[in-house]
Formats: sequence, structure tokens, C-alpha cells
Amino acid sequence: MPRPSQMLRTTRASLDDAILGRLHDTRPTQRTECRHVDNAILKGRRRSRPPEEARSLFRAAYRGEVAALHVLIESGADVNLGCSSGDTALHIAADCNHVQVVRRLLECPSINVNVVSTTAGSALHVASHRGHVAIMVLILRHPDTNVNITMPGNSPGTLGCSYTPLCLAVQQGHEAAVAVLLREAATDPNVDIHVGLRPLHIAAFNGYTSIIARLLQRHDIDRGARAQSNLTPLQVAQVAEHPDHGAIEQLFLEADLAKTSIEGDTLSMQCR
Repeated sequence: MPRPSQMLRTTRASLDDAILGRLHDTRPTQRTECRHVDNAILKGRRRSRPPEEARSLFRAAYRGEVAALHVLIESGADVNLGCSSGDTALHIAADCNHVQVVRRLLECPSINVNVVSTTAGSALHVASHRGHVAIMVLILRHPDTNVNITMPGNSPGTLGCSYTPLCLAVQQGHEAAVAVLLREAATDPNVDIHVGLRPLHIAAFNGYTSIIARLLQRHDIDRGARAQSNLTPLQVAQVAEHPDHGAIEQLFLEADLAKTSIEGDTLSMQCR
């Protein structure tokens, strides 16, 4: 994906600092990629070594050992134990895409699916950022899941930002993950990430045509939302000068026509 600095070709050099400097890198900083977990979690952090019970849970979650996890749970292990940053076994399993481990953890009556760590947000944030759709579906089925849960920016460039799982899925270009989240009626497609920027701005800036199309299908999407720069999502796409900006403009035009048609039909029915 081109860096935003390479894409900006107008005198509106700011295009909102949040797009250029803050939203380019919304990745959770914790992520182990499932290869550093032994040093980062299983062996404990220098300043805060997790108790043995937590390390056993983390190890089973990291390795995908459902049987070992089941034994730990049946013996009374606290599945909500976290490491120094707050990551739990559910975070690790979601990160490593261990579907059966996530399923077993979610079966625990005491599981807190909305634990937000300082580096990765909730388990739904992790799965959405990774594009682990099967994990997302399982988490979203849990009755306590907050689909609009936010995680704060955790670096100097992202302070003041507030990311939902949808924001991360859009930023990373995971269309399937975006589709799963948008199917949830409770998902807010107009969440203000920072300085008025919405998921549609981010999709437009990155030129994610298919994701733009999915966002525009939501009846409650605010197509004309303006960021602090006073730019709408369509204007952001125009400023970014994507090769397929014509296709993006067509999507917005079709969305406007569809809404006008629906409003016209509604008015006609009311007048009868």
C-alpha cells in the first residue's frame, strides 16, 4: 500500500494530520506475529512476570492446544488473566488464528470478551486487524461483545485517536472483515476516529474501492461527513488522486441516486 506521503499531490498538504501521520499506522503495537510470544509472554516480561497459571494459559492459547486449555479451565484457571500489557489468552488465540481455542475460551461463563489491553485493544480489535474472519464471527456471537469498543492510540503520533474494530479492518483493507462487522446492526459506520475522520474517509484515502462500496451500502452511512480539513470522503479520494478515482466517484453517485430513489418512494407512499 503506498504511503500517504507519496499519495498527497495538492496544496492541501495537511489532509488532516490524522490521515497522513496518525491513521497510516493504526496497527496494534503488541502483536507478536505469533513468533515472539515465547520471549514476550511465555517467559514473562522483565518488569511484570505473569503468574504460572497465566503463563500456562498463554502457552496453550499460543500453541493452539485445546486439550491443555480445557484441563486448565476445568481446574479453575482464570481465563481473564493478562500479562503486563493486559493481553489475555483470548487476545493471543485471536492473534494466532486458533479458532478452536477461541471457541473454548468463549464457552467459559466468566470470560470477559471486552478486555482492552494497552497495546492491542480487545480480542475483536486483534482479529479485525488481522482479518481473521472466523475468529471475528465467534466473538461477535458472544452476547457481551461490544462491537464498537474503542482502543486509544498508543504512540505519540496516534494520541487522541480512538479506534473501533471497524476502523482497523478498513485501514488494513480487509474487505471480508469489514463485511462481517457491517452485518452487525449495532456497528457504527460513522465513528469519529479523530478530527472528524470516519471509516469512509480512510477507505477513500486508501482507494479501497470494494470497501467503499460496502460502507455505502449501509443506510445509515454519512457520505457527506466532513473532517477537520472540511473534506468529505469523496473529496479525500479526489485529493489522493487514485488511478481508479473515477470508479470511486461512480460509487458515490450511485449511492446518492439510490438514496434519492428510496426517499422518493417513501414520500410517494406517505402521500397516498
